[in-house]
Amino acid sequence: MSRSEGEPTFSAPLEALWEAARSAWPAIALPRERFGAYVARHMEADRLPESERAGDLYLACACAAGIPRALEAFDTLLATAVARGVARIDSSHGFKDLVAQDLRTRLLVGESPKIADYAGRAPLASWLKTAAVRAALNHRRAKGDQSELIRAKYREAFEDALRVALAELPEKERTLLSLSVGGGLGIDALAEKFGVGRSTAARWLIAARELLTRETRRVLLDRLGVTPSELDSVAGEVRGDIDVSIVRLLAPR
Repeated sequence: MSRSEGEPTFSAPLEALWEAARSAWPAIALPRERFGAYVARHMEADRLPESERAGDLYLACACAAGIPRALEAFDTLLATAVARGVARIDSSHGFKDLVAQDLRTRLLVGESPKIADYAGRAPLASWLKTAAVRAALNHRRAKGDQSELIRAKYREAFEDALRVALAELPEKERTLLSLSVGGGLGIDALAEKFGVGRSTAARWLIAARELLTRETRRVLLDRLGVTPSELDSVAGEVRGDIDVSIVRLLAPR
């Protein structure tokens, strides 16, 4: 590659690294001197990385410079890294999107974006995957702390609403739930006890559970003064406590 007048002189190894980097990302225009300064900041001239890291260093340097095509390539690489690194922690799309957005902000935003810390000691994809796992664990830890606060705040309100809803259920529905949830009877045992077919007993039980859910929801909406979507969010956090409360409240005396 010919060097324009005024461009810095590279050593032979750095020149080879530059050529490999440009070949890896021909559509991304990065100033030669910027790449040279980036490499120099991270390593000694006589200890340059292998040529297979050239493209990764080039992309990281271009992202730190805010070059649009580099940022587009980075987003693709980040999405893959998050998908592979976060799946075992939380595979929901919402959680993966949260981690990706958080990581993108931390790595690319600011006067000194963290992507500039990438020094080519590992493949950029692996470096991003490690960062994604770390970010996911931090989010899960924070989510767990928040869940505990929500559970402590709303557990009593949910149990009180459940108690009210149970008291207002018709006798048949309350008995069905008491025998099923509290007493542990299955569909066949319920059908025999009520003298009906299995499908009828199953249909009755489903209807009783739905009625209890609706009534509990009605009481909570009235008492807490929250929107239905807010109630659903809170219910998701205390669901395990609700199940325990149902068993305890319906257990045979």
